[in-house]
Amino acid sequence: MAQTQSAENEKPPIYHYVSEWTVPRAMWADYLKIEAADTDAMKKGVAGSTLIAFGNFAVLNHQENEPTHGTWFSATSLADLMKFLEGLRTAPNATAPPLVVPPTLPKNQHASFASRWPTANPVAELESS
Repeated sequence: MAQTQSAENEKPPIYHYVSEWTVPRAMWADYLKIEAADTDAMKKGVAGSTLIAFGNFAVLNHQENEPTHGTWFSATSLADLMKFLEGLRTAPNATAPPLVVPPTLPKNQHASFASRWPTANPVAELESS
């Protein structure tokens, strides 16, 4: 019975996209300008219901030739996630120098995945089984 209740209470998947960028220190200011434009686009994505969440991050204790910055965003459908990604990929700043990886650095990393949020109260569910 607990498995049936779990299946009924299971939340729909949330789709996520994460990009990590290895930006040379000399280009950090330029990267932040691009990030600001992307943030504006992500705010519009949330306002238009294409995205449900987004964020940017910087790796404060990064290693040489390892990711220094990143961006993530989430949507309730894979179609919306890919639609938004395509908009970023075709934006005028998508090929700006801070986003182009020099041959001496490792490639930027990108990943997409789905997750299911747990029930509202997983502890109560465990106690009732």
